Amino acid sequence: TKVTKPIKAIKPKSTKKIIVKKKPVLNSILVKELVLKELNLMKQGESFKKDRWRTLAYNKAIRAIKDYTGPFKSSKDVAHLKGVGEKILKKIDEIISTGKLKAANTDRKDKTIGAIEILSNIVAVGPVKAKELVEKHGIKSIKQLREKQNRILLNDKQLMGLKYYEDLLEKIPRNEMDKHKKLIEGVSKNIDSTMEVSVVGSYRRGVTSSGDIDILIKHPKDKNMLKPLVEILLKKGYLQDNLSYGTKKYSGICFLGKDHKSRRIDLLFTTKKEYPFALFYFTG
Repeated sequence: TKVTKPIKAIKPKSTKKIIVKKKPVLNSILVKELVLKELNLMKQGESFKKDRWRTLAYNKAIRAIKDYTGPFKSSKDVAHLKGVGEKILKKIDEIISTGKLKAANTDRKDKTIGAIEILSNIVAVGPVKAKELVEKHGIKSIKQLREKQNRILLNDKQLMGLKYYEDLLEKIPRNEMDKHKKLIEGVSKNIDSTMEVSVVGSYRRGVTSSGDIDILIKHPKDKNMLKPLVEILLKKGYLQDNLSYGTKKYSGICFLGKDHKSRRIDLLFTTKKEYPFALFYFTG
């Protein structure tokens, strides 16, 4: 008799959908911040190793990218910038595609280099001062610096930067920038209705958040209105602390009040002749 093989049951195809995770699309601002963060880490590592030329190369690239305000989605967008060479462009592509630089992992894990990076973010404390604090004084965190803070370690501006460290790290949302603009415009009109104040910087470029507040002051008769404006803003408590206060420029810390953070602010008086150039420069 002929033996027939049993027929194998055919398994039905799975109806379960395969979900393909898409890479998040970063906007130009986030790309720029990510690239600068990784390149800064590499620069700190080279500086720590005392590789002068590589540190210089990273500095040039970082400066060029910081000043760049155009679209930034790939290395092609910044390939034309002076100081951004082939090696840096390859690193930028890696950062954008993976979120970090593999070459920076050693520096990322190095507590000394990490400490220099953190302390460098304090207003008026640059990489050189941060390195001195870490190597000479053994300070490796904001907490340690606050415990040891004195005028031997830090000058007045650096102490102020340390005081507002957490607040100044945070970006200013556009709706808060609108409030700063409204307040300063209101005060200026009460002093002199013909005075003009313009919020420039990234705010004027229409971005969703800003690092600080840049204000240009102009008067139709070229009267220097910086001092009267600053004095009223100080009396109102809007200006909390002064970083520098000259005849044409004021730099300091401002505060809208409860439920808000302290912010960096610069006010600059310009003549009618200077104004267009200042507007162009400070807008970017």
